[in-house]
Amino acid sequence: MPPGDATRPARPACRQGQRRPRRGRWGFAVLIVTAAAIVGARTPWAEEPRLALRNASTVDVTAVMVSPDYRLHWGANLIGGATIGPGSERWISLPDDDGHCFYDILVEDSAGRQRPNFNQNLCSNPVYEYREE
Repeated sequence: MPPGDATRPARPACRQGQRRPRRGRWGFAVLIVTAAAIVGARTPWAEEPRLALRNASTVDVTAVMVSPDYRLHWGANLIGGATIGPGSERWISLPDDDGHCFYDILVEDSAGRQRPNFNQNLCSNPVYEYREE
């Protein structure tokens, strides 16, 4: 383009021995690092998969069974012989299932009631509140 053309700004002149700065070099590096992080990410869980169970009922929670939504059977009682009292909250470690997010949850209380909840996305919301119905 001829000098002084109004449609395109003129490039700055370089002094002798200086190099012009490269453009786009860092953008490519950021792209490579981001891609490596995405590919290297093993699971959507930041750490081990966990569930926070809040007992919003008036009775103790005596059992919590959790299984990935595609399984046909409930897992073991994840709180063992312990209980979660009314108004309490407890973090429970879940079996690692290669980053699976959707789980079915079965809660049993001291009154003998069992309440299943299906297809809970624990990656986006790891808190489950148990209420009597």
